Amino acid sequence: MKPPTVAVNTGGTRMHTDMGYVCARLRARAQLLLAAPALEALRRLPTLAELFSALLHTEYGPSLKARVLDVNDLGEWEAAFTATFARRVSQVRAWIDATVPAYAYLVDGEWDVHHLRSLLRRLDQPGTERAVGPEFVPLGALTRERYDTALAAQSPAEFCTLLQPWLPAWSACLRSFLEPPRQPPLGWREIELQLDDEHFRRLARCARRLGRWDDAAILRRYVALLIDRTNLRTALRFLGRHLPQDQVARFYVPGGTLTGAEFVALLAADSNEGMCRRLPRGALRAAVGQGLARAASTGRVSAFERWGDERLLQLTRRLARQCPVSVAMPLSYLARARNEWINLKLIACGIRYRLAADRVREGLVYV
Repeated sequence: MKPPTVAVNTGGTRMHTDMGYVCARLRARAQLLLAAPALEALRRLPTLAELFSALLHTEYGPSLKARVLDVNDLGEWEAAFTATFARRVSQVRAWIDATVPAYAYLVDGEWDVHHLRSLLRRLDQPGTERAVGPEFVPLGALTRERYDTALAAQSPAEFCTLLQPWLPAWSACLRSFLEPPRQPPLGWREIELQLDDEHFRRLARCARRLGRWDDAAILRRYVALLIDRTNLRTALRFLGRHLPQDQVARFYVPGGTLTGAEFVALLAADSNEGMCRRLPRGALRAAVGQGLARAASTGRVSAFERWGDERLLQLTRRLARQCPVSVAMPLSYLARARNEWINLKLIACGIRYRLAADRVREGLVYV
């Protein structure tokens, strides 16, 4: 039976796209992702040489052969893992461009925001060495050469000018944050949140371009979780600092399940437990409690980040099962591929530095 097609309005012309084709290809690709037992077996390997051998017959094999010359060089391992991850995402982007171009931003739009955030942080650190580091991922509009060029900016105005040829909409967006006089002026953290807010708006607009009610509902839940993660991360970062209420409002990103009043209450907390008590009763409070407990036990905010990754994986996989021919399938595959990329970097680091098994395990997410 021929998969269902969707009519797309592209400014006066109408074409048909085939989400069934994309989802079928991704279901096949998902079989190549490493299952939890395989990752656990890799985690227990004693040396990086054995990890190299174990991964040679996976999708990572070609990148490992090309980039890992010294098995004890973690930089080479990261480059190999990142190359494989970027190749996977680029393949999804090619399928989307050919069949559902209105959804292209869903595939790699986050990497444009990721690069803008890292470049802004470098700009805020005058005098530091400016070289392309591991924060660069070869996805999105910025190639390595473009990223290197943007690194040379000496001021916000110059940064926006350099971005104009490659990311004109983002350049204009940044100018609106950076150039008009504001009282008080926006801080760098607030500018990053403004970028996040614009990113979430762009994600939400993707579904409206097709008019698919199921995809629109899926994206609403997906974006709401991303926004909740952002607001909870901000609350955790400022925990115990008791910011003035007018300043608190500048850190709030609307559109999630947390209201502005609930966000203000979170920032008034003195402890992780206090944050949980201020959340509305229900699944969110229970889930956040687990993430905060993980962060408290490890003493690292990164543990909360991994909790957020886990929640995103659970949501997208559940939605993909419920709506197998929908935008949930690419969202789920991309989330799983990204999670595997992070897991493998953590495993390689743990083996290289002989970290305690429990410490490595606490950063791994299997869903």
